Amino acid sequence: MSPHRAKPPLVCPPKARLLRYRNQRVIDKFLEQYRLERREAEQLFEDMLLFLWLASRSLTGPRGTPLLGVLEPHALMDEMWHTFILHTREYERFCRRFFGRTIHHDPTAPPERVRGADGAREHAELRRKIAFVYDELGEDVARRWFDAYVDRYTDVFVDARRVTRAQASRRARRAVRGGSPAREPVRARASR
Repeated sequence: MSPHRAKPPLVCPPKARLLRYRNQRVIDKFLEQYRLERREAEQLFEDMLLFLWLASRSLTGPRGTPLLGVLEPHALMDEMWHTFILHTREYERFCRRFFGRTIHHDPTAPPERVRGADGAREHAELRRKIAFVYDELGEDVARRWFDAYVDRYTDVFVDARRVTRAQASRRARRAVRGGSPAREPVRARASR
C-alpha cells in the first residue's frame, strides 16, 4: 500500500452548470489590476470557466484529444485564471465541486506562447485546437477566442490597460479617503 493518497479522478461537469458559477471577488480583484469595463471582465471570467471546462475535457477525453495551452491572444483569460488561483480557498472549493480535484496551472513553455504558427506542425496543432474549441464550445466561442481576441488583446492593448503599482496606490488612497474599508493583509497558511 502506497503512503500517498491516490488523486481523485478528474471529472467534466455539465457545461451549463459550470457557467452558472459566479465569483465577484475575483472579477473585482481583476478589475483592480486591469482597466477594463466590468462586462468585459465578466466575459473573460466566463471564458476562463470555459477554458477550464475544456481543459477537463482534453484531460478526460479520448486519446488524441488536443491538450490545451494558453496562446498569446488568451493572455487576459490566463490573467483571470491567475487572479482566481490567488483566491486559493475559493479556487480549491470551486475545482473540487466542479471537477472533483484541482486543475493545476502549469506555465506554458515559450514556444507555445508565440503568436501565429511557425511551421507545418505548429500550424496543424493550432488548427486541431481551434477545431476542438469549435466542436466543444461552438462557433461563437471559437470566433471570439481566435478572431476577436487575436485582434483585441494584443500585447500593446494588455500593457496599456495593466494597472501599475503607483496607479493601484493612488486608487487605494482615494478609496480610503472615500470611506471604503481597508483590505485585510494576505497571510499564507499551511495546509493541515
